[in-house]
Amino acid sequence: GSILAANNDPAGARKAFLAICSNSPNLILGYLGLARLDLELQKNRAEARTMMAKALNTHAANPVYFEQLGFMALEMNEFDLARQSFIRARESGSGRNTTILGLANALIGLGRGAEAVKVLEEALRLSPDNLLAASLAKVKENPRRMLTGQGLPVPPAPPPQADPDADQGD
Repeated sequence: GSILAANNDPAGARKAFLAICSNSPNLILGYLGLARLDLELQKNRAEARTMMAKALNTHAANPVYFEQLGFMALEMNEFDLARQSFIRARESGSGRNTTILGLANALIGLGRGAEAVKVLEEALRLSPDNLLAASLAKVKENPRRMLTGQGLPVPPAPPPQADPDADQGD
């Protein structure tokens, strides 16, 4: 499917990804492929969202797939889906900085900057790292600003907050 999509054959790519989903419904790759196809080539955000939710419910063990799903969700301002995806990546064994920073961005997008600080502090306690320390300082400085750089895709701006002084969550 990916080769067909890269060669500008979205119909062939869709057919290949649908076959994967049909033959192996617990395999995340088919749903990820369809989500990426819908998001980038078809510009169908609703269908991309549906495929991303299905991907999240698979039994994949590779955390990289959940991380990719999380970054697609961030691109779409689907912050809760992104949060769930990065949590699944961590549960599947990812300790990668990009997973932790993606989770922090999802929390910031949800207006939960204080929780993003806790995630970064916990990660720093487990493994001291300059990138995480710099990111923590940035979030503490402005808990509403998304993190960028260091290999992270540039995230969209979070939706406006109704009440800037509202509780940041637990």
